[in-house]
Amino acid sequence: MNTASTLQTPRRSVSVFWPIVLIGVGVIWLMANQGIALRNPFELFLLFWPLLLVVAGIELLFNRTGMFGTLISALLGIGVVAGAIFYLTTPGEFVAPTYMNWNWMPRNGALRTVDIGQPLENARALNFELHLPGGFASIKPVTNPVNLVEGQVTYLGELTHRVNRGDDIANVLLENDTRNNTWLDFWLGTQKWDVRLNPRVPLDLKLVVGSGAHTFDLREFDVKSIVLNQGSGAVTLRLPQNGQYHVTLDVGSGITNIELPKGLAARVNYDVGSGWFNVNNLRRVRGDNEQGVYETDGFNQNGAYVIFDVDMGSGVVMIR
Repeated sequence: MNTASTLQTPRRSVSVFWPIVLIGVGVIWLMANQGIALRNPFELFLLFWPLLLVVAGIELLFNRTGMFGTLISALLGIGVVAGAIFYLTTPGEFVAPTYMNWNWMPRNGALRTVDIGQPLENARALNFELHLPGGFASIKPVTNPVNLVEGQVTYLGELTHRVNRGDDIANVLLENDTRNNTWLDFWLGTQKWDVRLNPRVPLDLKLVVGSGAHTFDLREFDVKSIVLNQGSGAVTLRLPQNGQYHVTLDVGSGITNIELPKGLAARVNYDVGSGWFNVNNLRRVRGDNEQGVYETDGFNQNGAYVIFDVDMGSGVVMIR
């Protein structure tokens, strides 16, 4: 008797984990395009990629267990997609997972936390400039109306907080210099920038950002101009309904998600490279896929409006 012929080869299960995840990625991008997602999908990978590796490893352990393995694979895939959708559609501020604070690991630079603040005094206009190489940043209204600027910054390297006041205008610079830090410092240390500005003061805002995930919620502000110079990472920019203001976007390889208020007149002047440029509910009035102008129907400059100048490379810009 041939013993080998009597042995049955274990039946390998059918892995449906990655197909379900890929379907979920498509659903999530559709949600982002339709304005259903409350956060930038790029944050999911930035925050939870270690968890995805753990789940994928568990799926591999069961990939030779027949129908039971297929069931486990399906449940894990559905769990990942459901968790991602829950995260994207749940309002409120998200706290970074504790595994991102690996303070026990040796590195060149330690994280420091400082409070920032400036009183309102006689300021009638604010020029605010923020330079940050990475981490998680947000801009929101102040909690105390007597303050012009308030917040807390957890950072690596050196922090510059410079304030110049002249007449009724306040010029505030917040800048992070991390040239002496290594990639390991960034990998193991989570920088967080919680910046709050007074929404009653007319605002000219300049943002220079690198990697990371940032949300700038300006819906309550009296915005005059916004300049966003973005390298990589993900930025969500929520714009106000009222006012007449200008937004300049210079995007490299990052993902920029602009939330345009419903009914606000908008014009988009664009010059795009190899990236993906998506403008919902606006019509092209001239140009082609690389250069041209989009506008909302009946655009005019008699009431509230926003004008965009978009210059992008290989990244993703969504205005919706």
